[in-house]
Amino acid sequence: MSREKEKVFELLEQNNGHLLANKARAAGVSYATLQRMVKSGEIERAEQGLYVKPDIFPDIYFIAQYRCPKGVFSHETRSIFTIFAIVYR
Repeated sequence: MSREKEKVFELLEQNNGHLLANKARAAGVSYATLQRMVKSGEIERAEQGLYVKPDIFPDIYFIAQYRCPKGVFSHETRSIFTIFAIVYR
């Protein structure tokens, strides 16, 4: 396994299965390596610049926040997050 692939898997582990392309690039991983890994099925492209491990279900709220960083979750969605915060603390 190449050094760049090892770094990708390490970054995925550190970030709960999610990897931003700019973080990978900052760690020395080339775009070509990410593309090869997508084609071989080692990772999946969830969104432009966002990659995930194939064995996890992509978090739709994380992807929405990634797409719209200034967006705000409110009403029903906020209620769901509040319930999760109470139940899982």
